Amino acid sequence: MVAVPAKGGGVLVSWRSLATDPRSVGFEVFRDGRKITRRPVTASTNFRDADGTAANRYAVRMIAS
Repeated sequence: MVAVPAKGGGVLVSWRSLATDPRSVGFEVFRDGRKITRRPVTASTNFRDADGTAANRYAVRMIAS
């Protein structure tokens, strides 16, 4: 997982999906320990946090959807 400044502001959080991951997998994104995704991310392996800054810490959790 990487978190980098996003074009236009905020932070782009990106991660890898593995071939061994279940097909119905989703991902939840956390900023500073608080979940910031309303629904699991299922169509991509990135998320733009418009309110994020370089001072924030991010984590991604895989969940079965």
